[in-house]
Formats: sequence, C-alpha cells, structure tokens
Amino acid sequence: MYNWSFGATTQIVNLDTSIFGGNGTYTIIVVVTDFNTGCVYQDDINVTFSTCVGLDENASLVDFNIYPNPNKGQFTIKLNNKNTTELRISVTNVQGQEVFVKNNFDNVNVINEQINIGDVKGIYFVNIITNKEVVTKKVIVQ
Repeated sequence: MYNWSFGATTQIVNLDTSIFGGNGTYTIIVVVTDFNTGCVYQDDINVTFSTCVGLDENASLVDFNIYPNPNKGQFTIKLNNKNTTELRISVTNVQGQEVFVKNNFDNVNVINEQINIGDVKGIYFVNIITNKEVVTKKVIVQ
C-alpha cells in the first residue's frame, strides 16, 4: 500500500499546484507498507512546480474530450487513439484516490466511454494512460 504525504494511497498521483500553494519546490513523501512482511519503506523527492509555457498539445498520441464539463458526476469521454497498443482510463480525486478505472482497451482507435463517478462535488482528473504517455484533463462535478 502506498501512503503519500498528502493522503493519496494509489501508486500514481496527480499533483495540483494549488494544493501546495502554487509554484515552488516541495518535498513529497511516500510510505510503502509490504503487507506480507509488515516492513515499511519511506522515500521522499523534491518536486518543483513552475509555469508551463510552449507546450505542443498536438504532440500527444491520445486526443480526448470530456463532456459535459462541468457535470453532476456523469460524463462521456470521447477519445481518438492515434498509435498506442495499450490504454487505461483512470479518474482520480484531488487526493489522488482512484474513483474509476477501466482497462482492456488494447488496439482500439476510437473510444466513447460513459463514466459515472457519483455526485460528490469537486475537481477530478481523467487520466488516459497508454504504453507511451499519460494525458490528464480536469473535470468538475457540481
């Protein structure tokens, strides 16, 4: 089990600079517990947030839209997969907890996926994870 210093328990986390107070360098700590042995391991990294400029959004192999956004917990992901062989959809809350996950999109070019994450208001992140990249977009539940 993973336990990040800001409460997330998943292996992959999305970080929002507003949680940490904006741009700057922050220490992120992860504690991993081995359930078989009971051993606990800890490591930390320094992450520097800065304003992104000059990103080529067309360089992604995955192009997707979320609609409606904002919504009431039900939305659709329309996705064009240009050249990846594996694909996974994950939705996480701002604490990094996965609230939805779907695998097994191998060798699919177009996906129209209906998502229902319930009506808990807040900001969520839709992560499209492929064998070549991770693309993330924000979705708001009102």
